[in-house]
Amino acid sequence: MLVIIPVVFGGYFETNCYLYAPDGSHTLIIDPGSDAAKIIGIIEKRKLEPAAIVATHGHPDHILAIGEVALRFGIPLWVGKGDALMFGRSSKRLYEALVTPDTEPEIADIINATVEQSKEPDCLLSDGDKLAGFGLTVWETPGHSPGGICLVGDRIAFTDDTLFAGSVGRWDLPGGDETQLLASIRRLMTLPDETQVYPGHGPATTIGMERAHNPYITE
Repeated sequence: MLVIIPVVFGGYFETNCYLYAPDGSHTLIIDPGSDAAKIIGIIEKRKLEPAAIVATHGHPDHILAIGEVALRFGIPLWVGKGDALMFGRSSKRLYEALVTPDTEPEIADIINATVEQSKEPDCLLSDGDKLAGFGLTVWETPGHSPGGICLVGDRIAFTDDTLFAGSVGRWDLPGGDETQLLASIRRLMTLPDETQVYPGHGPATTIGMERAHNPYITE
């Protein structure tokens, strides 16, 4: 029994976390960006069995709860190799460089909390890697961040902050690249129209819907 539970966080970012259990039990926790207690509570109430955390990229709004969730369940963290420096000990200098006198206080608090709770990756993912037991393949989709990844399966795709319903990810953050992002979008457009898309923010959609209506899709 396929189980996909979106966990939507409120506040500044409204990031989506997904609990993905294709057999109804063994679960990937995708992008636990906030509110660890909420994630843990749903998992325990549904009697799911967490196997790993996957961070589709290393921005704070997608990784803030990783440390607490990983500790609670004793599970590994898998991240795209291109964003490895955004995690663990390496993240401190990177994220602290983002805090300037002009940074909004709420953003500064999130960045500082991310550094304090950051966890070292247990596995670095590369393009084409298979997530055994979950029917998902890693696609490297840089542009929003250097090491952003999408997780693609049979008629399903977790699209990170690359593709949204009616929009695409921003490329004006450090490490972003418009050319790479649009190339990543074109790659996603090779998927069948009926592919269900679960983005990092906002509602679910389909590849066909985005192909027909997304203003950033030009082919």
